[in-house]
Amino acid sequence: MSLLSRRSPDTCRCQPAFVTPGGTGFENRTELRVDADDCPGDGDLAAEPACRATVIDALAERDADAVRVRSAGHERWYVDDATGLLHAAGQFAALAEHHDSEIAATARTDPLGAAHEAVGRAGPVDRLAAETGLAEGAARIDGGYEAALRSHDGPAIARCRIDHRPPADAALRDAVSLPTGGTVFVPGVGDVAGWRLLFVASAVPGLLVFIIRSQLSETPYYLARTGDVEGANDRLRAIAEENGQEVELIDADAVEAVESPGFSRLFEADIRTQTVMIAAAWFCINFGYYGVFIWLPQTVNAAGVAVGNVYLYFLLIAVVQFPGYFSAAYLVERIGRKPTLGGYMLLSGVFTFVFAASMPGVALFGVAFSGFWPFFLGLLASSFFTLGAWGAIYAYTPELFPTEARATGNGFAGGVGKIAAVIGPILAGALVSSGYLLALVPLAVAFAVGGLVVLTLGQETKGRPLF
Repeated sequence: MSLLSRRSPDTCRCQPAFVTPGGTGFENRTELRVDADDCPGDGDLAAEPACRATVIDALAERDADAVRVRSAGHERWYVDDATGLLHAAGQFAALAEHHDSEIAATARTDPLGAAHEAVGRAGPVDRLAAETGLAEGAARIDGGYEAALRSHDGPAIARCRIDHRPPADAALRDAVSLPTGGTVFVPGVGDVAGWRLLFVASAVPGLLVFIIRSQLSETPYYLARTGDVEGANDRLRAIAEENGQEVELIDADAVEAVESPGFSRLFEADIRTQTVMIAAAWFCINFGYYGVFIWLPQTVNAAGVAVGNVYLYFLLIAVVQFPGYFSAAYLVERIGRKPTLGGYMLLSGVFTFVFAASMPGVALFGVAFSGFWPFFLGLLASSFFTLGAWGAIYAYTPELFPTEARATGNGFAGGVGKIAAVIGPILAGALVSSGYLLALVPLAVAFAVGGLVVLTLGQETKGRPLF
């Protein structure tokens, strides 16, 4: 270690020394270490010209890969462009001293100003600014010394340093609250927000529609009603052959070609009640499902029941949805579409209320049900029955409409549902500030109301021929 005797103005008491550290993984690495414990300027090279001059004077005599300033147990590391600018300023000041002592003095305290002054001047000063790299280093700086001399800071005893001035093109990735009361902001450069990746990943399966569409054929009913009786009979032959049954062909003379009816067909007397019933069911299931599950991470955290990785809980909640689907698929053929859908929606409402009532601070009639098991089992059961209801409603909806209005009826009911899918999370988010029970109860009520509407107004379509 060599201790340098040259000092900058009296206002700086920094003690610079060159060190060749070991164990860094780099051969012949040299650091300029500056002890700023006794310096009024605290060794802040970006803010204190006198401290800057001390370091530039030292680098005029010898190059360094990094500059490390320590003061009161705190360290600032200057590397790359910052160290390069300081070294260039030292070289320029030493060489320019013989030609222009004023600009050389300026370079020691204000290298950016010296670079701007030197560039374009006639004579050796301009040449020295170019040869030492001072002109190029200054030209690469967008801003003042806060940008030019960005440091990585941290406690001297720590192994890591933090750049507390993120790049201009960085976006906030995360904010972490520390037990000490401080906050660490984590920037990312060139990052793609996670929700954007999720959206892209979710959109990819939509491309399958082109493959599916190429493999689907129109139904014989549709082909016959639109006048393509031969095409309808071809489909009937293919269906009969695939199922090993005798084919019953359509008599062309018995078919009357009709145009597709308009939207008003859904509200004609024969299917009006079923249109309203199934649209209400779609509204309620979307309202409740998206209201609950979009806010699920916040709900689980607010309940305070998650121990360890919260995403393990979400995985379990997703896993129980599979038996929910399978049980509904079995029951729609066993007991019927109407009782399966109505019952599952009703139970979704019941168990959504159970886990809502299990949130901390909730007491019903003076009795509190909060705790891990009431909350978690209620949430699992809600997930089971809600996804079962989804499976049932997809099977039930198209069977309620005649062939000429089936696609329109499906689209109308689904569209009403998507409106609810927007309203549900917004309402829940608006109410959550008044308590999670108040936010979740409307979602539970929506499930239950949808189930009651199906059980009261719905028609059973199990075993009924399509019309």
